[in-house]
Amino acid sequence: MFYTRYIQSNPHWQFVAAYYDTASGLRADKRPGYQQMLRDCREGKIDFIIVKSLSRFGLDTLETIRQIRALKEMGIGIYIEMGDINI
Repeated sequence: MFYTRYIQSNPHWQFVAAYYDTASGLRADKRPGYQQMLRDCREGKIDFIIVKSLSRFGLDTLETIRQIRALKEMGIGIYIEMGDINI
């Protein structure tokens, strides 16, 4: 997996996990991989998220904005590769 190797190749980063869902869904509660990532964020295991594109992070615009704001309040950064966006 590209991102796993990418993160592990940086000596300043610690790889936690690759989170993914096999089926897409608009609702975050129907995405177990996404939910596990959020739990790990709340437990302090993650301080930075790298995602390929915003659409991989979430499909529902309002839900995505809400989650990004919640993650920022926890001090968690997000990098969206497509678009070179660092939130």
